[in-house]
Amino acid sequence: MNNPSENGLACKHHPDRKAVVACCICDVPLCGTCAKNVNGEPMCDECNPSMTLRRPWGEPEEAEPKKAGPEEAEVETATLPEKPGPLYLLPKERKEVVGAIFWSAVVGAGLGYFDAALWNPWRDGGVPAAVLNLVVFAVWGLVECAGVAMARNRKLARSKGGFVLAGALAGGVWVAIFPTIDSVTDPEPLLSSPALSAIGGLVFGFVVGGGISALCVIRLSGLMAASMEAEKRT
Repeated sequence: MNNPSENGLACKHHPDRKAVVACCICDVPLCGTCAKNVNGEPMCDECNPSMTLRRPWGEPEEAEPKKAGPEEAEVETATLPEKPGPLYLLPKERKEVVGAIFWSAVVGAGLGYFDAALWNPWRDGGVPAAVLNLVVFAVWGLVECAGVAMARNRKLARSKGGFVLAGALAGGVWVAIFPTIDSVTDPEPLLSSPALSAIGGLVFGFVVGGGISALCVIRLSGLMAASMEAEKRT
C-alpha cells in the first residue's frame, strides 16, 4: 500500500482518525496509536499477537542502559558498610589480595634462590634464602594491600592513582626494616648508619613498590576506586 496519509485513508480501528502508516504484514491502514513499532516496522495488533513491543508508532526508542565497566560490574552487587574497619575488604577485593600475596611470594622465592634477595643473612642463595624471602615478599604484598585498604576506608585517597601510591608507601615502610637490620648485624653493611639505611630502604621500597610490586595491587586499586564511585551513587 502507498502511504495511507497521502491517500487520506482512515485508521481501521478509529474511523475518525487519519491513518499514518500501514501494517507491514496485512497492509491495513493504522493511526499512530494502533500501529506498533516491532523491530522498526509498523504492525497491527492482529499481526503481532505476542505484543512483544507495545510502543506506539513514532515514539522514540528507549535508550539502551549504560553498561557498567568490568571494575564497576564487580562491585555493583556489594557496597561498603557505613563505617568500614581500616582493613575492610569487599569479597571481590579479598580475591585480589590473595593474588597479590601469591605472586609477591613467587617473586621473593625466585630472587632468594638466586641470591638477589631483599633479606639474606646467609649471604648466599639456595633453598633457605628462597623460603625466607618467600615469606618476606608475601608480607610485602600483604602490607601494600593493607595500605590500599586503609587509604580507601579512612578516605585518605579517592582515586586509583592515590590507592597505588598508598600501597607503594606502605611497601616502602616494610622494605626499610631490612637494610636497617643489616646495618646493625652485617660486618660490612651497605650503609653504616641505621638511620641512613632506613631512609634508603624506604626510598627503595617506595620506588620498587610504585614501579614493580604495586603491579600486584593495581587491580585491587581499581576495585577500590570503583567502590568509591558506587558509594557516591548510593
